[in-house]
Amino acid sequence: LADLRAIAYGGSSETAAFPKEQYPDTPLVTDYHSVLADSDIEAVFIATPIPTHAEIVRNALTAGKHVFVEKPLALDSAVIDKLYALAQEKNRTLFVGYIYTYDPAFLLLKELLEAETNVTIETLWTKYGTFDSALSENLLVHELALVHELLGSLELKEIARNEENVFDGTFIGEKGTGHIFIDSEQQEKKKTLAVRTDTTMYTMTIGKLVAQDLASGEEKIVYENTGAQLLEIELKNFLE
Repeated sequence: LADLRAIAYGGSSETAAFPKEQYPDTPLVTDYHSVLADSDIEAVFIATPIPTHAEIVRNALTAGKHVFVEKPLALDSAVIDKLYALAQEKNRTLFVGYIYTYDPAFLLLKELLEAETNVTIETLWTKYGTFDSALSENLLVHELALVHELLGSLELKEIARNEENVFDGTFIGEKGTGHIFIDSEQQEKKKTLAVRTDTTMYTMTIGKLVAQDLASGEEKIVYENTGAQLLEIELKNFLE
């Protein structure tokens, strides 16, 4: 989607294997500051361990680069506020990769719920895997972003479980409530978002939205993506 000028990485042969195979003509460097010093480079994409995000973003913005960074931007809201202030000061785009919020199915759902005032959300995410950082930092932040967008605001109501591999919590917002359940111990991969209004039940999976009329029970597909990958859609949003 863009002219790739350099890839900065940690220096391990394992990490280098993919870019060497996919982008053999792109220089690999181990000091990202050399990328920031290149005046021809307009934007950087940061996909590094979560605790490193804030410092790299700060340095990139200071160097005058537009920034795409994987979520979360930082783990301290005061740090996040300062980074957005710096982006505004430098007149640069600071874009955090909450990829599921750019799903056209989700954007349509958000539009359909715009006038609703009594919304109940249930999210379910089962995804087997281990992470170097907390479940809340890797998976929960995605669900919080979705629920926040749909409810208009987000406050914690109750946490039933907050464990290494399971999160079960309920949140409230301007338009209703949202219940989030995540389990990273399940072998079956499943990610659904169900939203109930007074008249309709919406069920969303990645790239697909189904609506059921609660009075008649009739179901219909209101959106199904058969084209672009979600990552491509998200990156196009950043580049625009």
